[in-house]
Amino acid sequence: MIDENLIPKEVLDQLSLQMAFGMAPGGHWLGYLVAGPDDALDEGNRRYNWGWYRTADEDSLQDHLTDANGEFHHSGIPAHLIRKEIINAMREEAKKFLAPQIEKVIESTATPFLQPMYDFSSKQLVFNRTILIGDAAFTARPHVGMGVSKAAFDASSLAEALSQNNPASLKEWESARLKFGRATVQWGRDLGSYLGPKATDPESKRKGEYYMRPETLLSVTAASEPQQYLRMEA
Repeated sequence: MIDENLIPKEVLDQLSLQMAFGMAPGGHWLGYLVAGPDDALDEGNRRYNWGWYRTADEDSLQDHLTDANGEFHHSGIPAHLIRKEIINAMREEAKKFLAPQIEKVIESTATPFLQPMYDFSSKQLVFNRTILIGDAAFTARPHVGMGVSKAAFDASSLAEALSQNNPASLKEWESARLKFGRATVQWGRDLGSYLGPKATDPESKRKGEYYMRPETLLSVTAASEPQQYLRMEA
């Protein structure tokens, strides 16, 4: 996330007020404007947020999380410790595979950071007087764009269930949110099916090829009405 003023104006004018996508082998790039300091939304005071989803096997991941002194940062490497050759290799890939406007955004980012992507599913949400909601209950891959909305609906529906002062209502709430959470995590895996290790079985290959098509990627990533894509279990 960088100050919008760091991006050349002619590039920013083309990318403003829309979500920009770029396709590259094994992943995709996206970027968009967000609020600046103190939630500023006026031109010149916003920030530009971008991310490049890329495939990494175990060896590549370890290499990316190892600093110049040879220390491996298992839980994530601080941005200032990422080796220069890793950043330079990313910039070279951008020149090779991504649009010139995107290349300029990456070039304007002095200190990019990286993080591994994981997902997580809970088998249970209610534990006596403790209840899991939001990302603590289900962490879906970021392609779904549902972190805030899912947590908000977890909370509002939980408040409704608790207001009924009926143990059965809480049980029904847990059952419904487990189904929704599992469907959300699975959808995230479907959307990112082309990011993992190269598939070998026909069904996985078909899925990966489908979700990496630009027309599919643009229509379903962070969809405004995600419920239509969720396959809820019975």
